[in-house]
Amino acid sequence: MKKIILLAILCSVLIAPRLFAGADEDVVTVTVKGIGLDKDSALKDALRKAVEKGGKIKLYSESKTENYVLVRDTILARASGLIKDYKIIAQGADDLGGYFVKITARVDRKLVDATWGQVEILLKQLGRPKILVSFVERIYDVSLPPPSRERIDADSLLGNKIEELLTEKGFELVDKNQLNQLKKNKLIQATLKNDTQTISKLANQLGAEMFIVGNARGSGPQITNAYGTKLYMWETDVTLKAFWAETAQILFAKSEVGSRSGSRTPGPPGCKKAIAKAGDKLARQCLQAILQKWSQIATSGGKVILEVKNLNFRQILKLQKAIKKIKGVKSITRRWNKPVARYEITTTDSAETFAEKLADLTLPGFTLDIEDQNFNTINATVKKTKQ
Repeated sequence: MKKIILLAILCSVLIAPRLFAGADEDVVTVTVKGIGLDKDSALKDALRKAVEKGGKIKLYSESKTENYVLVRDTILARASGLIKDYKIIAQGADDLGGYFVKITARVDRKLVDATWGQVEILLKQLGRPKILVSFVERIYDVSLPPPSRERIDADSLLGNKIEELLTEKGFELVDKNQLNQLKKNKLIQATLKNDTQTISKLANQLGAEMFIVGNARGSGPQITNAYGTKLYMWETDVTLKAFWAETAQILFAKSEVGSRSGSRTPGPPGCKKAIAKAGDKLARQCLQAILQKWSQIATSGGKVILEVKNLNFRQILKLQKAIKKIKGVKSITRRWNKPVARYEITTTDSAETFAEKLADLTLPGFTLDIEDQNFNTINATVKKTKQ
């Protein structure tokens, strides 16, 4: 009997590693080094590199497909969700003045494949995300006579830089040159006043899923000499915000206040260069935030807005109770401005998947007729049913 038990234990010891290896054959271990301004940004860089290295077979095989860059960077933005676990093996100050983090990480290739497929499907259904960028600079040049010292300009080097970064990643931009002068002026004034409600309406009219609002102020110059070169020093403030157009939900908001930067170029052109230099870090952080939010919606849902017309108050309550029971719903709030009920729903589903679940709901005495489904907004009307 003891021999049989010993033999069984020996067999389990020999077989178990093979079973484990077979189950884990899609998980690869990689070692990478991330670099950033601090530990947090360096770790995020390392996680992205780990996914890129661990899933390189999939990523490389798709390199010639449509929207490749956008899909790839969307996946890399969700790097932490594609890594089973990781361990920091070294960290510290980098030779270039930043910070480095070196990690070993286990990457799930199957999950990389599945995520790639999810994002591709979303892009085919809804198209590339479209973004409206509005950036306005206020330049105060003390070297000019008082009546002409202040200048407001919507032609911004930093605004152009943001648009270039978005285009490189595969986002589609609203072509502001196609706007009539009235809408251009309305956009500029709304940006100056930080009137996000007006910009949100314009973005929706222009078919944009997101919009970026930027304000910058530059004052100076203070003239200095550095090693025989005349420099025009400007003090700048830059604020950058990004929103979902449909819900006006904020995606990113940061400011760089009181920066000082020099340029060899006099006048407003020199100030523009100083603003672009001060806001470069914000522009890249904003892009990363947009990629993370876009990828979150693309792969795991988020906030979905449901607007339903022609509901009476009892139907509003019945629909809310039915929605609460849908798998994946975390929370729901409602507003009623007769005849439209607006539900804000936090869910693990994308709007597309959630719309399918709504269409299958069994409701007492009425049904929902789904009229329209955008990136994270669903529009519906009520139809009575025979009881």
